[in-house]
Amino acid sequence: MACVRLQCYGLLNERLLPLTRKDMQSHILKVATQKLEKNETSPLNLDDFYNDGRRHLVVYPLKQESSPLSNYYSKLNGKGHSLGLITTAPIKQIKPFPLNHAEFGEVLISVGEPTRISCSSEEFVILQQIFLLLLNERWCRRSRNTFYETRKKDQYNAVNRPYLVGVLSSSDDLDWDFMQTLLNESKRPKEERTRVTREVSSSEGLPEPRIWRTWYNEFVQYVVFGPSGKSCGAPVPYEKEGVNTYCDYYKQAHSLEFPKDCPLFQAQRIWSLPSGLPTKSTKDLPSDLKEVCFDFVDIPQQAFFEDTLANAHIASLSIFLPQILFLFERQQKTLAFIEHCESHIPTLGSCFRKMDFDRVAIAITAKSCNPDENYDKWEYIGDAVLKLLQTDSLLKSPRFKHFVRFLHEGDLSMLRSGKSLASLLAVAYYGFFFDI
Repeated sequence: MACVRLQCYGLLNERLLPLTRKDMQSHILKVATQKLEKNETSPLNLDDFYNDGRRHLVVYPLKQESSPLSNYYSKLNGKGHSLGLITTAPIKQIKPFPLNHAEFGEVLISVGEPTRISCSSEEFVILQQIFLLLLNERWCRRSRNTFYETRKKDQYNAVNRPYLVGVLSSSDDLDWDFMQTLLNESKRPKEERTRVTREVSSSEGLPEPRIWRTWYNEFVQYVVFGPSGKSCGAPVPYEKEGVNTYCDYYKQAHSLEFPKDCPLFQAQRIWSLPSGLPTKSTKDLPSDLKEVCFDFVDIPQQAFFEDTLANAHIASLSIFLPQILFLFERQQKTLAFIEHCESHIPTLGSCFRKMDFDRVAIAITAKSCNPDENYDKWEYIGDAVLKLLQTDSLLKSPRFKHFVRFLHEGDLSMLRSGKSLASLLAVAYYGFFFDI
């Protein structure tokens, strides 16, 4: 320690210093943690998820409710389908929670009463593939061409048990035939999905809205309701120099030439982002479409190809899936953390078990998805209050005080933030801090 101090003041050449900074840090952490119990983590028993026999699952219907959202679902001809959270064991009740959306207003998300089911290995594969389809359509980073895949049993290393999301019928039962239809559609090559859009009659239209993408920007999804009754030779609904018809617009904006008789199809952006395309006022729309939430645009039929997940209603159900799964995983991680503390750090585990569960969940998980929760006070507790208690403990500890006086600020921060030591100090002070 004296050599380190002399070197810091420039009185000892560092070539003569017997220990490097890394050596000192390693020694300090070794002394600080030498009497702590080494906890061995036990892997999850996933036989009921990865076995080859019949699976026994629990299905929780996911309800998404708001007046504008219900009206939009009716325009999409959803036939009552909804999403369901599928687990291998019952979960702690999730309270209903509201989410605010720019177009749909306040949407109330709730988890319905569970239903126990049994499925074969073939049906289980359908559930896995449907979940992957929803995830990849909702979250996939297409610019990097990366996709979600199902992990094998030997690849799974997490505190949460695996779960799935499936599609439920109007009676809250898993709709196996419908899910198989969605999977068959998703496996079509791009050429076939392009052919489907070309074969849609410009007079009869679509039996139900579909999700289409444009060739000139494949990363943008549109909900297509059917032909608008106009062609590319029709005038655009705004004035711009050199742009009189839709043919002029696409030639100027995208360097694309469409024949004047190419039918225009009525579409909406699936996400609330400016499309940049000519829009029309809702006052000119048919009465049954005036209450939908997005502006309509007219796009040439030849510019489209069908999306992998082409069912517009199922795609719309996935809009709030990130927030729903975030809250579910936060609940499961909080339970796993409390149970871990009860097994290995009983004092801390008992403290967390007595506290309000929602407060514990907020305190130990990072900010995400839900903007209504204020994390500033928890950051203050961690940075100002708890670290102050840890520092006070270090300065007064008979085991560490003879080290502290010689340490650099960075070493002190490292020592204070050491994972094992922080847990040990938390045990000593949580009872006082939370008045338990």
